[in-house]
Amino acid sequence: MSINHRSFSEQLHCPRIPVKEIALKEWDVVIQAMEAGQQVILVRKGGLIEETKDFRLEDTSFYLFPTFEHQKRELLKSAYGPALEHSLAQALESQRHVTIRSLAHVTDDIELFDSFALKKLSPYHIFRDEYAEQRLNWQKNKPLHILIIRGYRLQSPVAIPVIPQYAGCKSWIRMESMIADNDCIPILDDQEFHRKRLDILRRLGVSGAEN
Repeated sequence: MSINHRSFSEQLHCPRIPVKEIALKEWDVVIQAMEAGQQVILVRKGGLIEETKDFRLEDTSFYLFPTFEHQKRELLKSAYGPALEHSLAQALESQRHVTIRSLAHVTDDIELFDSFALKKLSPYHIFRDEYAEQRLNWQKNKPLHILIIRGYRLQSPVAIPVIPQYAGCKSWIRMESMIADNDCIPILDDQEFHRKRLDILRRLGVSGAEN
């Protein structure tokens, strides 16, 4: 297996807002799964309108900006149908404003190039294996990034207006204003997150899984 791996700290240095005003655009149904403790990885390959056409990690801590386009039942494991319906019911409202509910801290950035490695991570994401492999095979010369994330829930979710600068198929946005006067709470406790992180690294045979 061809794998590149970078690791970072296992938790936020300071569990208090603010972090930088950067946000990663991600499907709302994926964010829901993270907030429920069901998903601790993000699967990324870059947005269609980004200059480099590949994914770059802009920061290790960032808000999660929910998106509602492109979410389809046939792309998700069957257990996540109800969560998808709940998400789609908010799609119209999301054209005017979205609610920032959580943030992510990246503990590991793993670059994959082959489907064998990706299939080992199936228990850790909500996508059907066929769709996960489609993401891998898009622009096959570029790696698929697996971000192991420690999720944090904002104590008070913040609604922000949707402006033209946030539109389009791109990974990162810079929010117009900081989110302040807010605390964030880990979604998984230290022991449970550490266990899941090590299991992911072991499945991939990544050095450092013994730590």
